[in-house]
Amino acid sequence: MGTVIIRNIFFIPFFLVITLVIVFSVCLAGLFPGTKSLLQKLELFWARATVLAAGLKLEKRPVDSGLQTNMIFIGNHQSWLDIPVLLTALAPYAPRFVAKEALFKIPIFGTGMKRMGHLAIDRGNNRKGMRDIQQAAEKVNQGESVLIFPEGTRNSDSRRLQDFHIGAFVLALKADRPVVPVIVQGTGQALPRGSYAVRPKKVIVRTGEPLNVKADYSLKDRGRLRDEVRARMQELLTETKT
Repeated sequence: MGTVIIRNIFFIPFFLVITLVIVFSVCLAGLFPGTKSLLQKLELFWARATVLAAGLKLEKRPVDSGLQTNMIFIGNHQSWLDIPVLLTALAPYAPRFVAKEALFKIPIFGTGMKRMGHLAIDRGNNRKGMRDIQQAAEKVNQGESVLIFPEGTRNSDSRRLQDFHIGAFVLALKADRPVVPVIVQGTGQALPRGSYAVRPKKVIVRTGEPLNVKADYSLKDRGRLRDEVRARMQELLTETKT
């Protein structure tokens, strides 16, 4: 317990300071053209520094980075630590997160997310939400990888996935790119939902085989695609022990 207290005395102010510094740097650098590579390096530095400061032992079993293509990653969501963990584990793809629109309305932080190319989805307005999905699909088709949490919120059950929202799979079918199931295990124990105290833990990132959705599914099959991806992720989650 004493070690956890000492770590958090260090981690919490460190995290706040580094996040503010990186967000301000991104906001400023993003004003200038041709800075995409710099912005991604700043974001990756923040992610790796956060993982290190939190005392996470990251074990990566990601998809073969030799596959020279952008992808749609579909992941489970246990903790806000999933974000720095996945940015670190999937660094060769620099995935842009598809997140709820409310996060982009946070002063400065939201501006930083926009400058980094992360994508907002309006969950409260179906018509606008579909336009947001179409814009996200266009980004994918232009070469970006994206990562989506179809559970929609953090899950306190580390062994069982929540129901999946359908929007992630509509996006996948509109974008002609492979879909990759991703499982993170251990972040929910490192920083449980509702807690502000981080605990050093082993964290595992696993990816399943990519799905060529265009070959096997159409838009009318989006429910079947959702169920197939969820089943594969549940199998990976059940097999993964930290």
